[in-house]
Amino acid sequence: MESRLHFYVEEFCDALKGFDADRIARATLGLAGLGPGLTPAGDDYLSGAVLALCTAPTSLRDSITSVILAGVRGRTSQISWATLQAASLGEAAEPWHRLAAALVDVHSDEVVRAASGVRQLGHSTGFWSLRGFVDTLEVVNNAEGAAGCPPLRREAWSRWVPLVSLPD
Repeated sequence: MESRLHFYVEEFCDALKGFDADRIARATLGLAGLGPGLTPAGDDYLSGAVLALCTAPTSLRDSITSVILAGVRGRTSQISWATLQAASLGEAAEPWHRLAAALVDVHSDEVVRAASGVRQLGHSTGFWSLRGFVDTLEVVNNAEGAAGCPPLRREAWSRWVPLVSLPD
């Protein structure tokens, strides 16, 4: 299961970099419902990705989010589905709000503390949702024509990315 999860995470990231809707849909199908727990790791990853898409220009956000939601619908638990729908509206648990505020102000120490707070959600929910958020935010932030996306200072970014590094 772990190797499938890593495979589909990489597929999702590669598809997202090319803004390839068909590949994003296939990767989403692979991630949907993947993993044990009330909210499987694959769903958590996608929830984080959808939250990060809330920072993207509207057309990009809407098109990719709709692909993700269509791929997950009916393939996961009601709780995961509700979490994904909430994420698509920018709604999330309080630790996410602290992270968003810290990213806007770009105080790197506070970003690390806030990311650590997200990381502590659930058994693995925090890790996988934060990983989806980081992967997606990095792609969106580096996208050509990403005007309107909040810029991330590299020094703040690089300090908290290790919180979500996948094991080799």
